Amino acid sequence: MANFKDKIMKKILFFVGPPGSGKGTQAKKIAEKYHYRHVSTGDMIRSIAIDPDATPEEKQILHDVNFAGQLAPDWFICGLVFRAVEKFIKERNYHGIVFDGAVRTLEQAERINQYLETKDLNRDTTAVAIVISDEESFNRLTKRRICGECREIIPWLKETMKLNECPKCGGALKSRPDDKEETIKARIIEQGNRALAPILDYYSRLGIVKIIDGEQKIEKVAGEVEKAVVK
Repeated sequence: MANFKDKIMKKILFFVGPPGSGKGTQAKKIAEKYHYRHVSTGDMIRSIAIDPDATPEEKQILHDVNFAGQLAPDWFICGLVFRAVEKFIKERNYHGIVFDGAVRTLEQAERINQYLETKDLNRDTTAVAIVISDEESFNRLTKRRICGECREIIPWLKETMKLNECPKCGGALKSRPDDKEETIKARIIEQGNRALAPILDYYSRLGIVKIIDGEQKIEKVAGEVEKAVVK
């Protein structure tokens, strides 16, 4: 963990971006380096399965998301974010929280900010938008590969597209069976730049968003992300 002394960072970080933008990778790097809790949408939804206080309605939504492929409703995602923030306030085991992909609609952004105001955390928030074109998103998601041995996901980038084996374990690379073109097109419609635009506009009006060009090399993106969240 990096030395946190003398670092000035907001306690709540929201990473947003189109599918395939690399927001998850960058969010994890920041969380690991600065001892922040990394919370992805998938992690939050899966937490319902082991939460003794989860309601029957929440468990039904977990089932619908996992087995029927349905999107979780805004109120459900917001509730999971609220729960994670409450846990952070109570336990203080981390310096802050990095939310990875937790905000996917304008309603979620507005409701979460209203909640943070009640906790006096709305001014302690930064939104990091890693932006790529929808075309780049489509190419990355349809062409990315996975290691047949360690299951490492290999993104489709200039520095990785010529790899024939996993850089982590040397295993053979193969296409992901769930990366079908029609499925990817639907994801981009639901979560791509058109869906992201009103969220970025809202965060811009709040003065909390930092926009990063996600089509640069990974190291360059990582450097700009760090500059955006660390002073």
